[in-house]
Amino acid sequence: MNLIRPSVQAARIDASEAPVIDGDLSDPAWAKATIIDKFTQKQPNPGTEPTERTVVRIMYDENNLYISFYNYDSRPDQIVVRNMQRDGQVYTSDSVMVYLDPGRTRRNAYNFEIGASGGRTDQLELNNVQEVREWNTIFEAKARVVHFATHGLLASEAEMLGAAKAEPALLLTPPNQPSEEDDGLLTASEAALLKLDADWVVLSACNTAAGDGKTTGAEALSGLARAFFYAGARALLVSHWAVDSKATVSLITKAFDEIKADRRIGRAEALRRSMLALIGGGGRNAHPATWAPFVVVGEGAR
Repeated sequence: MNLIRPSVQAARIDASEAPVIDGDLSDPAWAKATIIDKFTQKQPNPGTEPTERTVVRIMYDENNLYISFYNYDSRPDQIVVRNMQRDGQVYTSDSVMVYLDPGRTRRNAYNFEIGASGGRTDQLELNNVQEVREWNTIFEAKARVVHFATHGLLASEAEMLGAAKAEPALLLTPPNQPSEEDDGLLTASEAALLKLDADWVVLSACNTAAGDGKTTGAEALSGLARAFFYAGARALLVSHWAVDSKATVSLITKAFDEIKADRRIGRAEALRRSMLALIGGGGRNAHPATWAPFVVVGEGAR
């Protein structure tokens, strides 16, 4: 049996070079970090090559340990987000987890988990079996962009699904045993209570710019959009009517590709370029009903 475990040496930086924890790896300090990109599966096929690439960067200074994750996903529309609360059930969503065992006990560790939306938890692991969730430490994690690719519900539709009250909602993956706290719906009132601190929240779903549904003729953006602004989003991408799923994947993916290719452009310009590309493809995608429902709300420069 091969007991040799891969190891790397974390890069040291000066405390004056400490990066801003905002999910943006363009900070000069990250260029000095040690890169880890050779991983194998633990589940479902132990020891085999992963189906998607993951790049981890690690460095430290005299005050902090810094770890970043760049998780590639060929199907971003299938990323699962169920919980964004601090110390919530982040493990029910797509997430990354770090165990720190400074004593090299291989039994006890400090566990940190970050969800795709920026939700985070921390706990102690004792003797590989006991989890002490009451333990909390100074722990920062940020997601600059929060992207929901799911179904959007009007207030009347949410009410038909048994929501406590009629209000717009996002339909998330329900747990095996739904509860009043976690019923698979993220309603506008629940979204407003989130703590996001996100540069951009993308709601790739139908009718996410709709009104709150409390009154007839409610103004646009008074439902989910307003809720996510209350939660800490600085910009949104929302839709004014029902959207085509396949075209939406192409539209949003292309917009992110444009930003990645040219960091100088803003979100609105990236969306405009993506729309033009969709129109240029011809067919039904050229019709405004397909590409026009989405709009950037909030600052569009950076």
